[in-house]
Amino acid sequence: IEDVQAFVRFIRKESKRFNIDPSKLVSFGNSAGGHLASILGVTDVREDGISSRVQGVVDICGLTDLTRPEEKHFPISWSFLYQFMGTNFESNPDAFEAASPLCLVDKESAPFLIFHGTDDDIVPIQQSEDLVARLKHFNIQVEYQPLAGEHHAFTIEAWTDIMARSTNFIKAVLK
Repeated sequence: IEDVQAFVRFIRKESKRFNIDPSKLVSFGNSAGGHLASILGVTDVREDGISSRVQGVVDICGLTDLTRPEEKHFPISWSFLYQFMGTNFESNPDAFEAASPLCLVDKESAPFLIFHGTDDDIVPIQQSEDLVARLKHFNIQVEYQPLAGEHHAFTIEAWTDIMARSTNFIKAVLK
């Protein structure tokens, strides 16, 4: 988490060098990458006055609520979550909450585009549905696209749809 936040601050600081507009950054990620992309949309960790929050997020079946893994996740994910967090939930529930995009949404959160396969057997679709509800609670722009019959790995047709919708979302967010 700290690495992706540091990267956003770095790219903003060096924006002239890379010829980019530092006010037009969107994070995009799938699965664990969706988790990291989401973190960038719901947190604002500043260093030298430079923000780590992006202007938009494309989250594809990302983990959004790390709390109570054995209740909210399929068993296949438990060891990954414990390795990622460096502990189990019972030993440090506050750390799991602090790493959960769902728990970090606020009125300053970035707009989101969220995709999730309805038959995902790695990350429960409820993870995305709960994030959508939380974003709406704070009146954050969110587009949600459940992908009927898709699993955690998508068909080429689904990816084609994801890329087209993501392109349109990014263009709209960065106007």
